[in-house]
Amino acid sequence: MNEVMPEKISRSILFLKNLTIRIHVRLYDEKSNFHNEFTFSNKKYLRLDPSVYVTLDLPRLESGYEPGRNLMITEMNIGTVIKYMNKSLKHIYEEKIFGIKDNEITIYSDMANKFTEKFVLPRTNQIVVIQPAIVYDDNEVSYEGVRIYINKTENMVELSIDEFESVIYSLSNIDLFQYSQLLINYAAYKYSNITSTTNKTKSINTTNRIDWNKPFQDNVTSNFRKISDDKLFDGLEESDEI
Repeated sequence: MNEVMPEKISRSILFLKNLTIRIHVRLYDEKSNFHNEFTFSNKKYLRLDPSVYVTLDLPRLESGYEPGRNLMITEMNIGTVIKYMNKSLKHIYEEKIFGIKDNEITIYSDMANKFTEKFVLPRTNQIVVIQPAIVYDDNEVSYEGVRIYINKTENMVELSIDEFESVIYSLSNIDLFQYSQLLINYAAYKYSNITSTTNKTKSINTTNRIDWNKPFQDNVTSNFRKISDDKLFDGLEESDEI
């Protein structure tokens, strides 16, 4: 059996009904610079620079994969995402956004719109909108919650407050370096064992093997096409009036 290191390793961090958080480590591609060996003062050095990022993934559509149905969070912008999520959560707990009418949870539309958080992530230009909303479970029981829009209004997920707090907790406590190192160690162990076992029986076919001497560079790009600021949030659904 001939196997080579994969281009990317992924692991799920949190499963919710309509949202999954995953961490990804891109080991190599045609341009990345993950592995670099060099000699200085007659000593050999090895430098590892994998591309590490987290995604918030919406469920795939029946029609298949659709670009833009995930939010890519990098080491550079994870703080921005957490900041705005915490702001939204604080508004829900401290402002009069929700109320009770006829024993049912209701929402004040003007307050929900006032405390909607809208931001664009640096470099990737992905749009995120977090809006207070009433959400329902499978039994049609209503809860205070949020709607999160990613890139466009069609890409929307509804989360109860408990689910939203779980997302914030997971993002706030994830150690990207530690997780990425564990995934790299796992891949190195698994595929070195495969190579070692194969070497005992026959020579390794080097076709499509990783060329570690080839210069690489990260090639992760956003699926979102940047548009003018005045159209960023057109088409958002209005909250229901109380």
